[in-house]
Amino acid sequence: MNVPGNSPGNYLINAPTVVATGTVEIGEALGWFGALKYRYFGPRPLTEDGQIRSIGAGTLNARVGYRFDGGWKFQIDAFNVTNNRGDAISYGYGSFARSDFLGFPGYPGGSVGIMDRHFKPLDPPSVRVTLSGPMAVLESALLRPF
Repeated sequence: MNVPGNSPGNYLINAPTVVATGTVEIGEALGWFGALKYRYFGPRPLTEDGQIRSIGAGTLNARVGYRFDGGWKFQIDAFNVTNNRGDAISYGYGSFARSDFLGFPGYPGGSVGIMDRHFKPLDPPSVRVTLSGPMAVLESALLRPF
């Protein structure tokens, strides 16, 4: 039984037709720096027949920080700053309810269940703080002979 979303077709599953990214960075080797990065994945077919499609999703991430002498760096990253509620990943496949396994005749899903879009939403806005630098103390201890 062919259910819409489960029929053969000419679409490549999860292959987006539009992928775009753009980044703007400012700063020098030492001192303040910053960046904005936008990433977009367009809608894509989730089944071979193209009946079920994902939604497009774009995220905007930001970074600001300071580079010190000696290789140390402090930075703050903000992810999904516009709180886009799109899908991080989507799949199209058949789902079964508890009653599906009882084998009612004429059930529209048949043996494949009801085809639908299943997804994991994008992560909500979040922040990461990083302090990084050279590990000179550890490096000298590791290079010392035993």
